[in-house]
Amino acid sequence: MSTASPVYAVRESLLAATSSGQTAEEPVILGILSLIVWALVLIVTLKCVAILLRADNEKGGTLALMALAQRAAAPYSVWIILLGIISAALLWRR
Repeated sequence: MSTASPVYAVRESLLAATSSGQTAEEPVILGILSLIVWALVLIVTLKCVAILLRADNEKGGTLALMALAQRAAAPYSVWIILLGIISAALLWRR
């Protein structure tokens, strides 16, 4: 079995959670699955945001506006980046 398999990750998580001799109950299983799903969601989201924020200004739109605002208001750049991430996430769809 491959060590990168999601089934392997669930199996090992269940073994670690129930190592004290208790049985795997529903809350334990749901907690492990929730951790795995949220970890995957966060990793994909952060990668997409990193790719979007590296886009150039030739495309226009939200990221170009964010880049212009960042140049104009240097002390508030953290807030501008945060607003840019939120606006890009709101427009992200297939």
